[in-house]
Amino acid sequence: YTKLNGADLRNQDLSYTKLSRADLRHTKLNGADLSLAELTGADLRGQDLRQTKLSRADLRHTKLNGADLRNQDLSYTKLSRADLRHTKLNGADLRNQDLSYTKLSRADLRHTKLNGADLSYTELTGTDLSHAKLNGADLRNQDLGRTILMGADLRGADLRGADLRGTRLSGSNFWAANLSHAKLNADLREYLLLHFPETLKPRQA
Repeated sequence: YTKLNGADLRNQDLSYTKLSRADLRHTKLNGADLSLAELTGADLRGQDLRQTKLSRADLRHTKLNGADLRNQDLSYTKLSRADLRHTKLNGADLRNQDLSYTKLSRADLRHTKLNGADLSYTELTGTDLSHAKLNGADLRNQDLGRTILMGADLRGADLRGADLRGTRLSGSNFWAANLSHAKLNADLREYLLLHFPETLKPRQA
C-alpha cells in the first residue's frame, strides 16, 4: 500500500510503475505518463486525468469516483470492476472494453465510443449515454429504466432481455439490434415498429 496523497508527480514518467492500492487522491498527475502502470485497487477519486497518459494501464478495481477522464483514449486500458460512479467520461474512447461489473452509475458518457464494449452486469443507473456509440455493445439483461440513451447509436447492439421501460431513447438508432425478450413500453414499441420493425421480429435461436 503506497500513500502518495498530495504528492507532485506532474510530467513524471511513471510507465510500468507498480502502484497497486496506492492512495493517489489529490496527487498532481497533470502530464504524468502512467502507460502500462499497475494501478489495480488504487484510489484516484476526484482526480483530473485529462492530461495523464493511461495507455494500457491496469485500472481494474480502481476507485475513480468523480474523476475527470473526458476525451481520454481508454480503448486498451483495463477497467473491469472499477468504480466509475459520477465520473466524467464524455468523449472518451472505450471501444471493445471489458466493462463487466464496472460501476458507472450517474457517470457522464455522452458522445463516448463504446463500440463492441461488454457492459454486462455493469451498473448504469442514471448514466447519461446520450449520443454514445454503442453499436455491437453487449447490454444483455441490463435494467436501463433510468439510463439516458437519447440519440445513441445502438446498431447491432445485444439488448436481449434488457429492460427499456422508462429509458429516454428519442432519436436512438436500433438498426439490427437484438431485442429478443426485451421489456418495452408502448411508446418504444411504437417507435421501433415505425422506424426499426425488423427488431420486433422473432429471431431464431
